[in-house]
Amino acid sequence: MALALRLLRLVVEMAHQLASKWHALFWRGAIAIAFAVTAFAWPIITLTGLVLLFGLFALVDGALALSIAVREEPHSRWSWALLLEGITGIIAGALALFVPGVALGLLVGLVAIWAFATGALEIVAATALHRDGSTTSALVAGGAASILVAIVIVGWPSIGATAIAWVLGAYAMVFGVVLVALAVRLRRLRDTRSHGGPMAFGGGAP
Repeated sequence: MALALRLLRLVVEMAHQLASKWHALFWRGAIAIAFAVTAFAWPIITLTGLVLLFGLFALVDGALALSIAVREEPHSRWSWALLLEGITGIIAGALALFVPGVALGLLVGLVAIWAFATGALEIVAATALHRDGSTTSALVAGGAASILVAIVIVGWPSIGATAIAWVLGAYAMVFGVVLVALAVRLRRLRDTRSHGGPMAFGGGAP
């Protein structure tokens, strides 16, 4: 338990060190892409390996989502959706990593609940953005992909650890690319604003 608390504290501290919103978005995307590459490069993943891989990904991604949420306007739909998404990821990651002897059936349920909840909250957050249609559409597509992951996992009765890793890897690759592209776009908008141009994202300082 002490090790679990230390790891959780380390992840949260790392997230708070990402002082700008675009940095946190970029690292969420980069970590998702790294997760996807690892999942695809691991030809026959064991249950223990999948638990570790998913747990770390969900925990770090949740902490980064939380770090973005706390820098937003406190009562906006965008900030609340990200806050709940971050809490969901941290809880799912902690359960996967720190509950001993996670069985495949329990892991399938955990991944499915996480994917559905985060997907729905990503869509809520995207529709609350005061940005152009292409940005909102990209984030909605990422949320829909997450919900699709939940449906595939639940609807595939005989799914194994390797198949779960590949499904999650495909989702993480798409979502990671979307977030990295959005982070680059946000960085450019911040630079534009610093030269006198307007910028509206979800509220709060970048």
